[in-house]
Amino acid sequence: MRTAALLTAALLALPAAAEVVAEADFNDGTLGAFEPAQYGEGEFSVEVVAGLGRDGTPCVRVTNLDPKAGAAAKYGMRYDAGRAYTISFWARAEEGTARVSAYLDTGDWRLNYPGGYCAPVEVGAEWQAVAYTNIHQQGRGYLANVRNNSPGSVLIDDIRIVRSDGEFAINRALASNGGEPSADSLYPQYRLQALNDGLQIHVGSDFTRRATATAETEEPHWVQVAFPGPRPISRMVIYWAAEGGTVYCSRRFDVQVHVEGRWTTVTEVEEPEPAPFSAVEFDEVQATAVRILQPGGGGCAQRPNLLWVSEVEAY
Repeated sequence: MRTAALLTAALLALPAAAEVVAEADFNDGTLGAFEPAQYGEGEFSVEVVAGLGRDGTPCVRVTNLDPKAGAAAKYGMRYDAGRAYTISFWARAEEGTARVSAYLDTGDWRLNYPGGYCAPVEVGAEWQAVAYTNIHQQGRGYLANVRNNSPGSVLIDDIRIVRSDGEFAINRALASNGGEPSADSLYPQYRLQALNDGLQIHVGSDFTRRATATAETEEPHWVQVAFPGPRPISRMVIYWAAEGGTVYCSRRFDVQVHVEGRWTTVTEVEEPEPAPFSAVEFDEVQATAVRILQPGGGGCAQRPNLLWVSEVEAY
């Protein structure tokens, strides 16, 4: 089962309950909260034009004067970890057809987290609605954008970015939400607190704050987080330890939930290639704890007898 970087990334309708983060209809003749940006090389332009919008009002023209220019309308973002964001807009090509895409940041590019681009959507001469949803893996700021992926010009109108509202956005494992970490063992000098401190990636030299590591022995190992009481969860994200640009992702592990006094495995995971994080979804349960159980020798290729986790999240 391949679950690394499992993202909700599709052309979807807007969530039923959502808070508007940013929007622009360009009717005042400006880009509003958005700004021109380039994700390529060569000349480009991003400008508001009058009378060409969906209802005859202004819209924005995003033009690649060079085929490799990658022109876009960009918005600076501050994301909340675990929440789903949707960016929606209307688009049409001024001539023939064109391809457009949207970007919603998903993580830390420094450790090669998967990008947040939707698959490019082809648009023609008629206005077409586009919507893209992504679950943000890290609580940090970056950006969102709408990009022209083709030579020539694309007209964009009525951009809106919304943030979901719902129980799933609460990280039940977080220490500040009452999560209590534990493990079958600890590697010398490592601490349990790193397991649910809310820092998926700790920037600094103190390795004891970056991750939790078990003893490096041949038997199975586990780390877990207990909740103050039963909590609804249906999604878990495990961030793996990273040192010197190398990610130490377990190759085999079980995701377990503690329900009605016993542990139940909700999924058995195999990660044939190292992944910065693994995400799994399952039917909602009322759990009192979650656990990552690694069988003997199931760790990373470099250190197969070590379970080495930066953060555990449960939604």
